[in-house]
Amino acid sequence: MTEHLSSNVVNYLVWRYLQEAGYAKAALALVHDWNDEPDSLPFADKVQTHTLLRMLQDGLWLDDMRAAASNGTEERRYQFGHDHGRPFARYNGDARRRKTLSNRRVRRDEVNGTAADGDAPVRKRKKGSNEAHARVNGDVEMETNGAPAESEAIVSDVDSAVEEEVAPLVTTLSLGESSVRQTEKLMDLAPQTTFLRIDEPGATVVHTEWSPTEPQLLLTAGESLLRIYHIPNSTQPQTDGPAQPVSRDLDIGLNHPTVTAVAWTLPGEAVIGTLEDMTADSGEKMTKGKLYHLSEGGLQTRLVTAVLGSVFSLRYNASANLLLTVCSTDVNSRICVWREIKQEPLYNAQTEHPVFAAEWMSDSTFVVAGYGILEVYEITSENKLVVQKSFTTSTHWENLRYDAVCGIIACSSSSDEAHPQLGLILPTDTEIRTHEFASGEDITGLEFQPIANPASHDAETPRLLATSSDSGFWTVQFWNAKKPFENVQRFSSGSVIEIAFSPDGYLLAAAGTDTVTFWDPEAGVSKAKWKPADNDEQKWDTTLPDARDTELDHLLRWDADGKKLAYKLGNQVAIINFWSMNSTAQKV
Repeated sequence: MTEHLSSNVVNYLVWRYLQEAGYAKAALALVHDWNDEPDSLPFADKVQTHTLLRMLQDGLWLDDMRAAASNGTEERRYQFGHDHGRPFARYNGDARRRKTLSNRRVRRDEVNGTAADGDAPVRKRKKGSNEAHARVNGDVEMETNGAPAESEAIVSDVDSAVEEEVAPLVTTLSLGESSVRQTEKLMDLAPQTTFLRIDEPGATVVHTEWSPTEPQLLLTAGESLLRIYHIPNSTQPQTDGPAQPVSRDLDIGLNHPTVTAVAWTLPGEAVIGTLEDMTADSGEKMTKGKLYHLSEGGLQTRLVTAVLGSVFSLRYNASANLLLTVCSTDVNSRICVWREIKQEPLYNAQTEHPVFAAEWMSDSTFVVAGYGILEVYEITSENKLVVQKSFTTSTHWENLRYDAVCGIIACSSSSDEAHPQLGLILPTDTEIRTHEFASGEDITGLEFQPIANPASHDAETPRLLATSSDSGFWTVQFWNAKKPFENVQRFSSGSVIEIAFSPDGYLLAAAGTDTVTFWDPEAGVSKAKWKPADNDEQKWDTTLPDARDTELDHLLRWDADGKKLAYKLGNQVAIINFWSMNSTAQKV
């Protein structure tokens, strides 16, 4: 006998779906219109996560089977076609006027553990299209392979007006088979925001990097751009907005260079990699890579050396005062280790594969990854740079992270792969453990949760690794890196282009189309959100000009104190101030 459906059952399933998919305001409107305590219904504890989706998928599957069994005499009842319209971006009233791009893959690597490196000749930014994904921003693509039987339509028992003023309800987190639902209001971080706009013709922001030793200094760099900002800390709300920053352009003597990588080193000092377009005596167009040292807050600049290819990765090891540089062409790479940025490196090595990412593991070891390469190098006691481990791989690895607490290497592949892969290497592993994502679900973010006191981490506690995706239902996932690939918890948070943990590990910032949501991974709820206020429309532009052939790039960068977050979207930067949100005080 078919399961009996009542309006309470249907409403409860819809309410659970709205919560799980992140449509918080709609879920709360349904509660006001129907039942103030849905979880008190007798059957509520029997409903598992995603029950409505499973029922719909089962219905589609049975419909397909029925049509197939009729030998062509009956058609499927439920056909929605391939075009499901443009995805809806939650929290974003202007979503429909923006182009939806199916290929959102721009490299998002780190410098000094948090920053992005430059583009490579072999890795071009992809041109977007207007094709809309059916699984972006909470619009879930249904496959005809799985959940309950058909039932007749149920009409709601009661009709009542929805209240005009509806307080926002936080999206929920799936934790195993349970679902956490939060009703406290999200903190709105928009009012105390400082906006930076770069309007100079030809200038493009690629990097935004806070100084690790002077949290008020922000270095912005990119195409025809090298600028440092002094941004005062906001310690309390100000009626006229945060104090305005002071900026200074830095001159390195090049004609419209492109900064491909940035790393802060000693206090007031930084190193940058550049590319400059040049014309040879023969008239041939060419590009030249160079490494520059900036000192005295950028007042002094010095050419360190010219390089072959592009500088892709700069990693500074503060405890050892060593700088790791990776310069790559489309076929090979040169890895160098410098001390005090002299004319010649202390150590160097050549690879037969292009390398795009590197991370220090200790004062004498580091790991590199690229196209068909993942290797661990060691500076030996005999002062030689040698390969300590080499992992067999044919994957195009683009993102790389190392967890010094548990000694785990994490990596993710590029969107060029048929199925994007997440890779993990535990200390005793001799091979890369891999987990495949669905085709098209590009891994846009890869971050270990920082631990303020590493000594407090015990063997039984999961080591959280966060990943994000710009499509699919689960766009933010947390894995236990100690037990590959144990999924600890996951969020349906719409399309997520960039993620970044606060320095204390308490908050994970997730940037969507133009909104940043701040999640507490331990409690499984969101704590705050940022979206430009209506009166900030002139300060914050999310439109994609028709002439632009790539999507608006996203970056998230926390300052060293966790008091400010720089959110870069295209050629603009929002400095989100956390004067009203002390994460440490809010920990439970």
